[in-house]
Amino acid sequence: MSRLRDIGYLIDSVIMNRPELGILICNELGFTQFDLFRFICGRVSISPKKLSKLSELINIDIKDILYYTNNDSYSNLIDYEGSKLSQEGANFILDIIDSYIDIKEGLENERL
Repeated sequence: MSRLRDIGYLIDSVIMNRPELGILICNELGFTQFDLFRFICGRVSISPKKLSKLSELINIDIKDILYYTNNDSYSNLIDYEGSKLSQEGANFILDIIDSYIDIKEGLENERL
Protein backbone atom coordinates (compact mmCIF):
# COMPACT_ATOMS: atom_id res chain seq x y z
CA MET A 1 0.00 0.00 0.00
CA SER A 2 2.84 2.39 0.69
CA ARG A 3 3.97 2.11 -2.96
CA LEU A 4 0.55 3.35 -4.09
CA ARG A 5 0.77 6.21 -1.58
CA ASP A 6 4.24 7.10 -2.89
CA ILE A 7 2.95 7.25 -6.46
CA GLY A 8 -0.07 9.23 -5.32
CA TYR A 9 2.16 11.68 -3.48
CA LEU A 10 4.22 12.22 -6.63
CA ILE A 11 1.10 12.81 -8.74
CA ASP A 12 -0.33 15.16 -6.13
CA SER A 13 2.94 17.14 -6.09
CA VAL A 14 2.80 17.49 -9.87
CA ILE A 15 -0.85 18.59 -9.78
CA MET A 16 -0.10 21.11 -7.02
CA ASN A 17 2.44 22.76 -9.33
CA ARG A 18 0.18 22.50 -12.39
CA PRO A 19 -3.50 22.42 -11.26
CA GLU A 20 -4.80 22.13 -14.82
CA LEU A 21 -3.33 18.62 -14.94
CA GLY A 22 -5.94 17.37 -12.47
CA ILE A 23 -8.75 18.03 -14.93
CA LEU A 24 -6.70 16.72 -17.86
CA ILE A 25 -5.89 13.49 -15.99
CA CYS A 26 -9.55 12.96 -15.13
CA ASN A 27 -10.64 13.55 -18.72
CA GLU A 28 -7.95 11.42 -20.34
CA LEU A 29 -8.12 8.50 -17.89
CA GLY A 30 -11.90 8.53 -17.44
CA PHE A 31 -11.61 9.42 -13.75
CA THR A 32 -14.06 11.36 -11.65
CA GLN A 33 -12.58 13.86 -9.20
CA PHE A 34 -13.25 11.29 -6.48
CA ASP A 35 -11.39 8.59 -8.46
CA LEU A 36 -8.40 10.91 -8.74
CA PHE A 37 -8.55 11.69 -5.03
CA ARG A 38 -8.60 7.97 -4.18
CA PHE A 39 -5.68 7.35 -6.56
CA ILE A 40 -3.66 10.17 -4.99
CA CYS A 41 -4.39 8.77 -1.52
CA GLY A 42 -3.16 5.36 -2.62
CA ARG A 43 -6.58 3.77 -2.28
CA VAL A 44 -6.82 2.44 -5.84
CA SER A 45 -4.36 1.32 -8.47
CA ILE A 46 -4.58 1.83 -12.20
CA SER A 47 -3.91 -0.42 -15.16
CA PRO A 48 -0.51 -0.40 -16.89
CA LYS A 49 -2.17 1.21 -19.93
CA LYS A 50 -3.55 4.08 -17.83
CA LEU A 51 -0.24 4.41 -16.00
CA SER A 52 1.51 4.77 -19.35
CA LYS A 53 -0.99 7.46 -20.40
CA LEU A 54 -0.53 9.22 -17.05
CA SER A 55 3.23 9.18 -17.61
CA GLU A 56 2.73 10.95 -20.94
CA LEU A 57 0.32 13.50 -19.47
CA ILE A 58 2.59 14.58 -16.64
CA ASN A 59 5.79 14.16 -18.69
CA ILE A 60 7.50 11.86 -16.20
CA ASP A 61 9.07 8.60 -17.32
CA ILE A 62 7.00 5.60 -16.23
CA LYS A 63 10.04 4.07 -14.47
CA ASP A 64 10.44 7.26 -12.43
CA ILE A 65 6.79 7.00 -11.40
CA LEU A 66 7.01 3.32 -10.51
CA TYR A 67 10.24 3.63 -8.53
CA TYR A 68 9.49 6.96 -6.85
CA THR A 69 10.00 6.89 -3.10
CA ASN A 70 8.43 9.58 -0.99
CA ASN A 71 10.92 10.68 1.64
CA ASP A 72 9.41 13.91 2.88
CA SER A 73 5.63 13.83 3.23
CA TYR A 74 5.78 12.65 6.84
CA SER A 75 8.55 15.00 7.93
CA ASN A 76 6.12 17.19 9.88
CA LEU A 77 4.28 14.38 11.66
CA ILE A 78 4.93 14.05 15.37
CA ASP A 79 4.12 11.09 17.57
CA TYR A 80 2.59 11.27 21.02
CA GLU A 81 5.96 11.74 22.73
CA GLY A 82 6.85 14.75 20.63
CA SER A 83 9.56 13.06 18.55
CA LYS A 84 9.53 12.79 14.79
CA LEU A 85 7.68 9.87 13.27
CA SER A 86 9.84 7.82 10.92
CA GLN A 87 8.80 7.03 7.36
CA GLU A 88 8.52 3.35 8.30
CA GLY A 89 6.38 4.15 11.33
CA ALA A 90 4.10 6.39 9.30
CA ASN A 91 3.72 3.72 6.61
CA PHE A 92 2.87 1.13 9.26
CA ILE A 93 0.17 3.36 10.74
CA LEU A 94 -1.21 4.27 7.31
CA ASP A 95 -1.30 0.58 6.32
CA ILE A 96 -3.43 -0.14 9.40
CA ILE A 97 -5.75 2.72 8.51
CA ASP A 98 -5.97 1.52 4.89
CA SER A 99 -6.80 -2.01 6.07
CA TYR A 100 -9.55 -0.65 8.31
CA ILE A 101 -11.01 1.35 5.41
CA ASP A 102 -10.87 -1.72 3.13
CA ILE A 103 -12.76 -3.80 5.71
CA LYS A 104 -15.30 -1.03 6.33
CA GLU A 105 -15.93 -0.52 2.61
CA GLY A 106 -16.20 -4.28 2.10
CA LEU A 107 -18.81 -4.56 4.84
CA GLU A 108 -20.75 -1.62 3.45
CA ASN A 109 -20.70 -3.15 -0.04
CA GLU A 110 -21.84 -6.46 1.40
CA ARG A 111 -24.97 -4.77 2.74
CA LEU A 112 -25.83 -3.44 -0.71
